[in-house]
Amino acid sequence: MPGSGYDTDLRTALVATVVAVKASGGRLYGIDVSNPNAAVAFIQVFDLAAADITLGTTVPKLSLMVPVSNADCHFVWPMGISFGIAIRIAATTTFGGSTAPTTGLVVNTIFL
Repeated sequence: MPGSGYDTDLRTALVATVVAVKASGGRLYGIDVSNPNAAVAFIQVFDLAAADITLGTTVPKLSLMVPVSNADCHFVWPMGISFGIAIRIAATTTFGGSTAPTTGLVVNTIFL
């Protein structure tokens, strides 16, 4: 999206380690994700400081299911979802879980 004013963040092997897409507040407009695993995976999205997140305990703002075997998913929010603290993500094998998928997910986020 060159020239659009949006930022992107590409993760080629997202696992159960929380990473910052944006370390401050912003708006999330979309997530494109590919799951190379033979099992469903989940993208957990948090609006918290890193120190306040414990995977498997902290409730995510969003938990998005990603189908199996190289399925590509496109989650789009045209108006954006507001994040007041930060946009942080991790990949797990269950909704709200803490176990990493066998192979990391490829995730591209679009945000302001």
